[in-house]
Amino acid sequence: MNELLEKYQAINESFSKKLVFRLGIEAGFFSEYNNMILAMAYCLKHRIRFTLYSENAWFSHRGWTEFFEPFCDQETSRHHMLLNHREVPPPSGKRTMVITAWTKLLHGIDYFTWQLWAEFRNRETEQETFDIPELGIKGKLRDACRVLTDITWRYNPDCQNIINQFTESASLPSRYVGFHIRGGDKFKEDKLHPVGSYFNDMAIRTDCRNGFVLTDDYRIIETIRKEYPDWKIYTLCQENERGYYHQDFLKKDPEFIREQTLRLFASTDILLKSELFMGTFTSNPGMYLGMRMEPERCLGVNGTKWRLW
Repeated sequence: MNELLEKYQAINESFSKKLVFRLGIEAGFFSEYNNMILAMAYCLKHRIRFTLYSENAWFSHRGWTEFFEPFCDQETSRHHMLLNHREVPPPSGKRTMVITAWTKLLHGIDYFTWQLWAEFRNRETEQETFDIPELGIKGKLRDACRVLTDITWRYNPDCQNIINQFTESASLPSRYVGFHIRGGDKFKEDKLHPVGSYFNDMAIRTDCRNGFVLTDDYRIIETIRKEYPDWKIYTLCQENERGYYHQDFLKKDPEFIREQTLRLFASTDILLKSELFMGTFTSNPGMYLGMRMEPERCLGVNGTKWRLW
């Protein structure tokens, strides 16, 4: 266990009020993870003990420990499946009220996820100052999130081995830049940018023409190779991939979900080590990379800035 994690745990466990954050309810992995980090930052600032409920998450019944080492206390009561929703309260009724009161009393819970969702998702927190000297945090929300990703993003040994294999299979050169270009159901939330928006902008910033591309649609890789033949393109996207649609993904075999999720993690690890990265901060992998990377290495397409998404 590293020193930073131990310091976080000591601080977190000293708080009397308690939030149980539910992970893996409905959204894609990085949406779930990013919101967890925002909740952790909010809890540190407001002296609330952060705990996790992730059993029966969509990505695994084991939840968080399917991929990562634990970093905080984890709740196991199945009442969270009824009571602890993401954004909205559970259905009203006398029975629900009684179960809620009993669960909170029995487990010392002050807040469920939905009760603080609007608070830690508040855009105004982007400009607030976070000052937790024990963890080396002094700055804005993005600075706090960077430290919290360092604390939490620690693969368990089995997953680390698989991710290492994926990373090695990419056969990357010593110098490369990175891109994240979404397809699939992202158009429901935000406009999709053409590949030229990424590559033309990157070309004026660096002489490197080795590019690793994280995408969910192999047709994007084919387009890049056709339109930018002077670039050498690397990817872990498979030739049969035709866009990520979350509801369809949930219907897949659990082993397929696990493998694809680990492939995604390997891709983001590769992007973290790129000389420059360009993506969209209105996508959750882009928001995550913006938390972890130095701002000067992490660029938004068309000059967009990192933001809470």
